[in-house]
Amino acid sequence: MRKLLVTSGIILGLVLTGLNVRAQQVLKQADEEYKLFNYSKAVELYLKAYDKKPTLYTAQRLANSYRLMRNYQQAEVWYAKTVTVEDSPAENVLYYAEVLQNNAKYPEAKAQYNKYYTLSKEVTKAKLKLWIAACDSAIRWMK
Repeated sequence: MRKLLVTSGIILGLVLTGLNVRAQQVLKQADEEYKLFNYSKAVELYLKAYDKKPTLYTAQRLANSYRLMRNYQQAEVWYAKTVTVEDSPAENVLYYAEVLQNNAKYPEAKAQYNKYYTLSKEVTKAKLKLWIAACDSAIRWMK
């Protein structure tokens, strides 16, 4: 019985190690496609990698790929995931605000622009006012 448990443990360890190596290979391929600006292929691979091991890095790459392909609905989904992670860079909040604005979700975009302003020391009050004014203007035009 003990031999069976030890053997099963070893086999399980090897299988899990193999899956981890495979996930790393998929992520490496996705990064190569991303660097070549082949975002649609990169998305396929990043989705596989994310399914195997969800990480902030993979979610960011998915969000960026969708944004760069101008698929703002999917970009919104993925940026929403990135901004909830504790160590997420402030730029994710800015990109999230931009895709919300592109999806005509102006009140939500304004909230994210304000959040970005509090997180980033590089943003001036004038820039924040410009972003907010753009959202307010779009709301008025939509009426």
